[in-house]
Amino acid sequence: MTYTSYANCISGTDDSGIPLVITATNCDTNNNSVLAAVTSREKLDFITDRIIPNPTQLNKSKEFIVGGHLSDNGDGQWMWYDFDKSSYPFGNFPSINVKSSDDTNSFYQKGYGFSFNLTSMASDDAKPYVCESRACDAENFCVRKN
Repeated sequence: MTYTSYANCISGTDDSGIPLVITATNCDTNNNSVLAAVTSREKLDFITDRIIPNPTQLNKSKEFIVGGHLSDNGDGQWMWYDFDKSSYPFGNFPSINVKSSDDTNSFYQKGYGFSFNLTSMASDDAKPYVCESRACDAENFCVRKN
């Protein structure tokens, strides 16, 4: 199978009063993006080093919603949202701490030291969130929404 890799734009929103159901819609509406798929240590490090400390992004939040979610087909598999709104399974990174069998979504929570741990959550929880979109280029023309 051949994969095409794109550059990604990542942004955070420090609006902890909005439930997850609305945050996913906000990602799509505001910049044609999805809740972030944190598929590597490098991407997590970028978010924790660049997005969290930024006062216009996550403003030092100790937790943030990402796009990890439980598969809709009932097989118990954790998935990421893709840019076309489909889903694909978690790979070797990250592992997830499932707190309740009723949880269907995920967020990163600050652990000890410099660690962040992916944890399950209910779909009606409200926390800051991180979106990602494909970068605009000659192959992906973006129209700015005001």
